[in-house]
Amino acid sequence: MSKAGCAAHDLDHCYRVAYLACSLAQEDGFVDNVNQLFVAGLLHDVFDSKLYNPDQLVEVEQTLRDNLASKDHFSDKEIDDIFQTVRAVGYKNMLIPNRDISGLPSMYKYVQDSDLLDAIGAIGVARCLAYSGKINRKIGPPKKEDVISDLEAAGISGMMDRSAYLASQTSSDAAATDHFHEKLLRIPGMMITGPGRRMAAKRNVYMKQFLEQFREEMGESGF
Repeated sequence: MSKAGCAAHDLDHCYRVAYLACSLAQEDGFVDNVNQLFVAGLLHDVFDSKLYNPDQLVEVEQTLRDNLASKDHFSDKEIDDIFQTVRAVGYKNMLIPNRDISGLPSMYKYVQDSDLLDAIGAIGVARCLAYSGKINRKIGPPKKEDVISDLEAAGISGMMDRSAYLASQTSSDAAATDHFHEKLLRIPGMMITGPGRRMAAKRNVYMKQFLEQFREEMGESGF
């Protein structure tokens, strides 16, 4: 992950997701292979197009499969489930219309929720600013003053259109705070597990407080 060149998607992020996935699973009564779940969390970003050249991925996957089989002694089925989970995880994948996740490994929902949780709250704010710095986005200010109430009212229907989200990620005039509206404030309504929903609600409170304080300070500076 160090080769990704971004503190928002570094090895620390991967470990947070892995440990949090196991914590959510334990709280939810998930008793399957926890080591397999941890590895899926640790590897969840390896196919992220923001971070890696697609030409590298075949070789990367084969190397990882070989290591999981020879060093960690996972079976072929366990390894297949890990990579099926890893390929499915991602916010942009969740925006696919009428997406059916019923055929995915049961550990998917814990890895997906933990990855979403690491995108919100205080850690999420820090990661948003770190990634925005990497791609040279300005800080703000937000474009919509009423976005928080809009998203609260919309609930799950507040999910952003996938094509609009993907286009926003390459916009040259976007600001870091726009990412709150594109993604972060929408996440609590997209959680899959009960423990994930409860944790997301708590982290969402902090993000809204941050935005309110940010707007106040930007106003004091003449914006």
